[in-house]
Amino acid sequence: MQEVLQSCGTLTEDMKAVLKRSSYNIINEADAHLNNLSFLVQRARNTGQVSADLLTFGNQATSQEQNERISDMTMLTMKDSLNVRVITLVTLCFLPFSFVAVSILLARSIVEKCLMRDQTILGMELFDFDATTQNFIISNRFWIFFVIGIPLTATTLVFWRWRVRVHGKRLSESPVLRRNKQMEV
Repeated sequence: MQEVLQSCGTLTEDMKAVLKRSSYNIINEADAHLNNLSFLVQRARNTGQVSADLLTFGNQATSQEQNERISDMTMLTMKDSLNVRVITLVTLCFLPFSFVAVSILLARSIVEKCLMRDQTILGMELFDFDATTQNFIISNRFWIFFVIGIPLTATTLVFWRWRVRVHGKRLSESPVLRRNKQMEV
């Protein structure tokens, strides 16, 4: 620009000095803007990193909360499983005796078909009340109930225990469980 003004012959020494100072001022101002721009870019990067860290921290807190809930649900499931096992065991003890009672009823009902009595073994004449002595009288056939019921209950419990072991062995050999154990290591 100096050359253009000098060729026109209108550039004086004072004007040269003013132009030189203005040029330096513009260059310094551009450098300051460039420094500000670099600072703002670095600040934007830092803000983005802080935001990402906060999101990661939030996700970790959410994951920890979910893990605690899953742990609570697992404990409740284990307690429920224990309750179900107790109910199953009680049922396994009483069910064979009920079966025996009904089976004896069915066998006896063939003989007593003409009487049409619908009773179980405990409702048959195995127990009687003597009004004169006011005592309960037990029939001499009462032992049949226990002779059949106790071995049947024992067989049922042994079968249940065997089934639990076989199922547990199959479960421990399952590929899914093996994969989960490998992931833990």
